[in-house]
Amino acid sequence: MLVPSIRRLKEQRDAALNQAAALTRRLGEFEASIAKAPVGAGADLDAVVNIAVERALSAMRTEYTALPRFAYHLPLDHEMQTLPPRFDPPVRVSGESLPLPPPAERHGHMADDVAYLDWGKYDHDLILGFIRRALLSVDKLNVMDFGCSSGRVLRHFQTEVQEHGWTLTGVDVSARRIEWMRRNFPPEFQVYTGSILPIMPFESNSFDVIYGSSVFTHIKFLWDMWLLELRRILKPGGVLIQSIHTENAWNFFAQHGQESWAQDALGPMIINHKELPDDFV
Repeated sequence: MLVPSIRRLKEQRDAALNQAAALTRRLGEFEASIAKAPVGAGADLDAVVNIAVERALSAMRTEYTALPRFAYHLPLDHEMQTLPPRFDPPVRVSGESLPLPPPAERHGHMADDVAYLDWGKYDHDLILGFIRRALLSVDKLNVMDFGCSSGRVLRHFQTEVQEHGWTLTGVDVSARRIEWMRRNFPPEFQVYTGSILPIMPFESNSFDVIYGSSVFTHIKFLWDMWLLELRRILKPGGVLIQSIHTENAWNFFAQHGQESWAQDALGPMIINHKELPDDFV
């Protein structure tokens, strides 16, 4: 239990066992409801079973709905008693003023420290180029990283904070990554845990720039409301930069569908269809 990765696995196992026990209780209630159902000589047994199943499903939806009765973040541990997360030690790299998150807190990004830094710097440079082309001045900007994870890109804008007086805000639905940033980044990085609901705790016209890398690629249903909410908090004349997967991206993935990295990361549809099969997926 002193090994963080093993401890996390045990915690996940315990949570899964608790959920299984709760489902077992629900199944028992379902079986009991069938046993108590009045079945006479002329009763329709199928109708009785359907009513019992619907009652059980309704109870399960109430308890285990994907949208709990409040705005949620990740992980979905609202029914568990937990302590603040424990993290592996931060990674120190020569020449870097900010620590790197340990590989377990990089949200699937590269474990190699140099590659992790290079990828974040590449996205930083790309975003900064868009900002410079769109705005007359880059001084005193209020900038949000929408989906900042543990600061992979946001960390590289510390130079703009020092040289141009930027104010940085990071938000992510993953509470664990935000907590890591709170503990390891300086206070000029304003970070908070968001939710899946398109409501943000900022006044209208608050930000000069809102950027996000591979966020809308993960928003399935509420993308239109999120665009409206981001528009609300963006200043008139501000810049919204968000990446999406177009037909070009689909074709690229399909061409590499037989490679292990693609098969591990992509669903069968994108491997089996060489072209985007509809307006969007």
